Amino acid sequence: MLALYCSVECQVDTNNQAQAKRRRVQRVEAKQGRECTVCGMALEAGAHGLRKYCSHGCWYRANNTPVPRTQACGWCGSHLSHRRATAKYCGQECYLKAQYKRKVGTALRSRPCTQCGARMPLSTAHRMFCSSPCSRRAYFEADPERVRAAKRRGNHQRRAMLATGRRHLVTTRDLVRLWGRYANACAYCGESSASLHQEHVLPISRGGTDGIGNLVPACADCNLAKGDRTVMEWRLGKKAPRYRKRSASRTGP
Repeated sequence: MLALYCSVECQVDTNNQAQAKRRRVQRVEAKQGRECTVCGMALEAGAHGLRKYCSHGCWYRANNTPVPRTQACGWCGSHLSHRRATAKYCGQECYLKAQYKRKVGTALRSRPCTQCGARMPLSTAHRMFCSSPCSRRAYFEADPERVRAAKRRGNHQRRAMLATGRRHLVTTRDLVRLWGRYANACAYCGESSASLHQEHVLPISRGGTDGIGNLVPACADCNLAKGDRTVMEWRLGKKAPRYRKRSASRTGP
């Protein structure tokens, strides 16, 4: 019996080369007979399989065909002057206006408040709620127990600070003098009100005292908005930092 190959490795290499040659021939035969989609000229057999045009000029004519004068701009209605066949607007300004109306304008004007359902104006329609009361009400309804637990923790911390700290006696006469110093108006916004709160400038939970030197009159809105923040943190819109009171028995840095 006559052997055609000296080893198995030579047989495998020969078969692989023959298979690659057959595939090259098949690819060349598949490319034959293709024509340019614009001028109809036959494409070369060695050209890329996805090629549709014979030259850059045919590609430009296919993608930049002048738009008929009967077609109008999709926004302003004027005649198009673009050479691109896919153009829908006469310029970038009309394109941006149309995109804004499609993506933003119509959706925002018809967007209601998530809580009360009232229609929001365009300036605030990107929000989920129309006002702060709706936002707080939705937050409370989503998880009432979490809100109550946070309030209990804050009150417990406040009572603990008052119990361990030094208490100061504030009389009605002291409050009347303090209110008169601020002309019975809020110390932060200047709004006159009959029901002013005793606002602690430095919150008790942050180490402040309940003495008359740490009290100022404030309206309900300012007092509730400030919360357990300092005046600077409140004005800059920062959150109160998380902290842990150091134990009195601990020594060292």
